Amino acid sequence: MPWYCQFDYVKTYTYDQSTDSFALYWTDDFTGSNGVKASGQNWATYGSTTNKNNRSETTGNAAYIYDNTLTIQMSTSD
Repeated sequence: MPWYCQFDYVKTYTYDQSTDSFALYWTDDFTGSNGVKASGQNWATYGSTTNKNNRSETTGNAAYIYDNTLTIQMSTSD
């Protein structure tokens, strides 16, 4: 480890039942300086404590922008 998951962009859509179609609601291209958090308007990160059973830990600073991707890092704890 560590393991990383990276997303180039995220798009969300709303469904209009009357027209049986989807419309773009918002998109995030994750532009910004390396190390900054994704926009607080559409994203939220939460922290947690270390779980010794699965030895993984999730913290609010494990999700950040890197090279115009949303990067989520999971690392083990000793």
